[in-house]
Amino acid sequence: MKRPVTQRDLAERVGLSQAAVSMALRGDPRIRPSIREQVLAAAAELGYRPDPVLGALARYRRETSPQRYIGTVACLLPCSAKQKEGYLRSPFAADSLRGAEEGLAAMGYRCERFVLGAYSPDRLRRVLCSRGIRGMVIGPVGTGHRVAPPVCEELAVVQIGRGWPELSFHHVTTNHFENMLTVCRSLRARGYRRIGLLCRRGHEILNNGRWIAAYRYCMGMDDSPGAGPLPECTEPDALASWIRKYHPDAIIGSDVWLRSLLGEMTGLQAPRDVGFASLSVPGTDNPISGILQQPAEIGRTAARQIDVALRNHGRGPPADPVTVVLRGRWHEGTTVRATGVACSHAGS
Repeated sequence: MKRPVTQRDLAERVGLSQAAVSMALRGDPRIRPSIREQVLAAAAELGYRPDPVLGALARYRRETSPQRYIGTVACLLPCSAKQKEGYLRSPFAADSLRGAEEGLAAMGYRCERFVLGAYSPDRLRRVLCSRGIRGMVIGPVGTGHRVAPPVCEELAVVQIGRGWPELSFHHVTTNHFENMLTVCRSLRARGYRRIGLLCRRGHEILNNGRWIAAYRYCMGMDDSPGAGPLPECTEPDALASWIRKYHPDAIIGSDVWLRSLLGEMTGLQAPRDVGFASLSVPGTDNPISGILQQPAEIGRTAARQIDVALRNHGRGPPADPVTVVLRGRWHEGTTVRATGVACSHAGS
C-alpha cells in the first residue's frame, strides 16, 4: 500500500520548513500568496490529502499549549539617545512597538529594545550577533527622528512604516492613499465642498506623496475646486494667506495638533467655523475626527511578518521585499458636522 503524502514531503519538494508549509495550507496571512500557490501546486502534484483527525489535534495543541521560547528579536528605535523619550511620546510609535512586542511574545519570542543612535552600525551589528539575535523590527520613522539602521546580512528585517526607500526591507504600514480617500469621502458625505489639506512636508516625504496624490485624485473625481494642499502649514503668514484665498469649509490635517494651530493662527474653530479631520487620530477617546491608523495592529502584523521570515530562514535584504498595508478606520469625533447638517464658513 502506497504511503500517504505528508507535509514533510511537501516541505522537501518546495524547499520550505514544515511549519511554513502547514501555515500555507491553512491560508495563514503571514505566508505570501506566491509561496502559498507554490505549496498548493506541490500538494496537487503529489496527491496530498489532509488528515482531519491530525488537523484537529494540531489546532488543539496550538491553541492550548504554552508558547515555548523561540528566540530574541530586536526592536529598533530609529532615533538618537537624546530623542528616545520624545520618540516614545508619539502615540503611533509607542503603540506600534507595543503591538509588535505583544505579537512576538505571543509567538514565543523575547523582545529587546535598542536605540539606533546609541550605536555605530558596526557595533550594533556585533552586539546583535553576539546575543544570538536573528531578526529585528524597526520602529516607525518620525519627522524629527531619523537614524538609519545598519544593513545586516545575518538578520531578517521588517520595518514599521516607510523610512528608507533606498533600503530593501519588508514593510508594514498604513494605507496612506486609501486613508485619504476615506477622509475625503466622509467629508463629502457631510456636505463639505471646499476641502483643504494641511500636510507637513516631512510627512509627505515619508509616505512618498501618497496623501497628496489621493487628495488630488479625489478632488478631481467630481471637479471639486478643493482648496489645495499647503505644505508650509506652520508658517502663520502662509496659512492666513491660504485661508483668505480659498475659504475652505473643511480642512484635512496630517496631525491632530494642527487643529489647535489653526485656531491659534486664524481664530477658526472646528466644527463651528470649519470642519477638521486628521489623518492620524491617536485613539478612540480623542475628540478629533479622522483616521485611526491602528498602529498596534500594524505592529502585530510586523511581528507575524518577522516570524515568517525567521521560519523561512530569511536573512539580509530580500530580493523581493514585501509591503503589507493596513487600511485605517474612520473615527467620528466632534470636529466635523453630522451628515446633513448645514454649515457656514466664517470667512465666506
